[in-house]
Amino acid sequence: FQRRFLKPLETIMSRSTHVSVKEHLLSSVEQLILIYGFDEGAESSEKATGGQKRTHQGTLRSGWRSVLLVLGAAGLDNNEAVASQGFQLLSAQKQQCVSICKKGDSNADRPMSLLTEHFVDLVNALLLYVSGQSQDLSSKSLESLMQLSELLAEGRVSVSSTRNKTSTSPSFHNDELELWWPILLGLSKTMGDSRHE
Repeated sequence: FQRRFLKPLETIMSRSTHVSVKEHLLSSVEQLILIYGFDEGAESSEKATGGQKRTHQGTLRSGWRSVLLVLGAAGLDNNEAVASQGFQLLSAQKQQCVSICKKGDSNADRPMSLLTEHFVDLVNALLLYVSGQSQDLSSKSLESLMQLSELLAEGRVSVSSTRNKTSTSPSFHNDELELWWPILLGLSKTMGDSRHE
């Protein structure tokens, strides 16, 4: 339901030619994340929402896919300010996920986060920055993908919860490959990048 409701945001971000519209859209997405996103700690979330307690935290579920698509689409934008604003939001979410993963040793003890629910969507959004025009953001995105790869290799990303619910594959190796595949495929597509660095 949320994905369909937020679908127009994806369309606006990909088709609009006005920088101010895209900046306003990214600001709106930031507010959606602050109000409905996963809890990053009560103290920091109260500061971000002006001292108000977040009563809807963690209620953004299928909507994360649209949010991540909007943030990823910002990486392909010609305007540096739009791309930077989008990357800043995406990077903050990725960093929150990394810190949650590094806190707990047991997958069962970890709270819900983008890594446990939308790992592939997060990877795809970062890959859009790798393909983007900004060399600086492309490099930072590659560093973020390396961090996620390390977490995946260390087994800190819960394979079972990120798995597509419709998949019937019983094999652990196939489940793990399902998470590695977007990273490897996305990076292989960028191998022909003609930038000099």
